[in-house]
Amino acid sequence: MRFSHKLIAGAAAMGAALSIGVAATSTAASASQAAAICNPDSSKALQYDYYNSGSGGTVVSKWYNCTGSHSQTTYGYRIRPGGYSGYVYYSNGGSDYFCDYRDIYLGAKKVSRIYMAAAKIEECS
Repeated sequence: MRFSHKLIAGAAAMGAALSIGVAATSTAASASQAAAICNPDSSKALQYDYYNSGSGGTVVSKWYNCTGSHSQTTYGYRIRPGGYSGYVYYSNGGSDYFCDYRDIYLGAKKVSRIYMAAAKIEECS
């Protein structure tokens, strides 16, 4: 009987530790999401141009004005970074960087994510 009480107490302690760990992780995640820096100046927004396969391959655009990671599943045409620098990641595992106000052309590579840095990245210094 003593063994089973210790086992139950140990399991309860582990469960409490796990729930505290999960709470700490989700708090950290929400804190990092809240830390995104957004710029209301539309002239500094990043413009992502990509091929719209549903429209016969026409180029369409999305605009982002907040730092952080932006998921994609599109074939990239161009990034006009505005006042941002960061990285574009491709589904094949490759990546490129972009710097403030310097357009980069993506060559129809499949983009998986665009990361907009909160500060100028090292490659752009």
